[in-house]
Amino acid sequence: MKAILKTIIIICIIISSCTVKAQSIKPTDGANTCKYCLPQGWVRPNTSNFDPGISDMIHWGGDPFEPWTPAPQGPIPSGLNNFLSVYHSPIVNETCHTTMTGLTPGVTYYLRYNVMTTKTATTNYAIRGAVLVSNGGDAYQKTEFTPNVNTDKWIENILVFKATSPTARLTVAADGGSGGYVNFDIGFNALRSCYSGTEQVKLSANSLTSKCLNTFVNLNSLVTSQTPSGASLVWFTNAEHTGSPYGLPNAAAAGTYYAFYYDAIMECYNTSSSNAKVVVSPKLVEVNATTLFVSCISKSGDLNSVLTSAPPNGAVVRWFDNSSHSGNLVSDPTKAGPGDYYAFYYYSVNNCYNTDNSIAKVTVSLDPSCADLTPTIDIDNLGFNENVERDFVVNIYEVGGASTIGNITFRLSKLKAFDILYPTTSGTSNVFGETLNENSKWTFSENANFVTAVLSSGIAGSGKSTVGFSLKRKAGQAKGLVQNITTTIVSGSGGETNATNNQSITNVATN
Repeated sequence: MKAILKTIIIICIIISSCTVKAQSIKPTDGANTCKYCLPQGWVRPNTSNFDPGISDMIHWGGDPFEPWTPAPQGPIPSGLNNFLSVYHSPIVNETCHTTMTGLTPGVTYYLRYNVMTTKTATTNYAIRGAVLVSNGGDAYQKTEFTPNVNTDKWIENILVFKATSPTARLTVAADGGSGGYVNFDIGFNALRSCYSGTEQVKLSANSLTSKCLNTFVNLNSLVTSQTPSGASLVWFTNAEHTGSPYGLPNAAAAGTYYAFYYDAIMECYNTSSSNAKVVVSPKLVEVNATTLFVSCISKSGDLNSVLTSAPPNGAVVRWFDNSSHSGNLVSDPTKAGPGDYYAFYYYSVNNCYNTDNSIAKVTVSLDPSCADLTPTIDIDNLGFNENVERDFVVNIYEVGGASTIGNITFRLSKLKAFDILYPTTSGTSNVFGETLNENSKWTFSENANFVTAVLSSGIAGSGKSTVGFSLKRKAGQAKGLVQNITTTIVSGSGGETNATNNQSITNVATN
């Protein structure tokens, strides 16, 4: 038993020797009000030109013949019975100080104090009050007074400083102008470090999934660290805690949020920039392909075949032909024809969609092999007198309903009795009145036998491209000659596989 008792005593001694004395500051009250006196622990400067007092909310220095006029607004914020009054005038330079103890060098401290200017029948309001940390820290804060705006009432301030030694001096001062009082109220436990600490809030994840834009989640459910004693967990929509805290962390809508620990008494946070970030967003539909090619026979496809996962509990996939789920939904997504479609999750219980702007877009297109090109030749008159030149056009049609892929190439066979001419820029061909051509889109070349034209931009399903030419009878050609204008689409052009309709022939003659 003695051995056990000895062990307990030793442990108690060790604990006592390891206990760090808490930071402290002398309060600004006294046992009684008095004139020309200071609260315990406060020191006057080495000058006789000094006029302090310990006052109450009715009189300066408790003197019944020196009432505050008008009476200030109470009570004293710290809960003390009285406070330190400091006077300043052109002939009275008044400051006093106390020593803050128990500081830890390198730690940031917060001093919560209240300041007020009042006047008596023989004085005016002060211009400003100030507090100064020195000899163990470095900070300065002043409060400006404006008569009838912030006079005769307590103004709460927090002075922040970083300790550089175990002790530091706090000086209070007044600027009374023509002569005025500044009152200081510093209570017990007014000096301390921030209870929020300096550690970042720890999270189990950085994202939460909501059902819809108008459904909510609990941000606090992700927090794994312990809130420091004396602090609270708060959330902001920015990383620098500017503005007001987010008011509904237990029912957060879609958005981005940042967590902080907050000491409401000292109005301080654990960090100036939080990395405890949570993004709340609905689950989006994911697809493994943005284009769904369908066969030339069915000309429809199953949109659901490109979904990468099953919908969340309580949701179904709905398809629309627009990104905002307006209008009618696709009635049978398993038989979707060519076009653009957008997927959404729909929750019947909440009657809501996961988003109002879907990015799950799928384009249903006919397989490129469905593309089928065929040419035609249009010309107003097939007979040519001597030296006559006449426009004609070659139309390249896509008749399979599928957009082409890759270059499209066709050739015109050259004629012995005629020259084939062509412009390299788009314009109007004199065919059937006026016919617009797209020559600028085509690249032309020729050899002894052919004029060749190449299109790289493709032709949309069921579309066409018109190319303008002119035919001129050569000089010295006999009458009655009949020759063929022959245009041929090169096999495989635009991804097509059907070459049976790739040629068009028109007969022309010399008159």
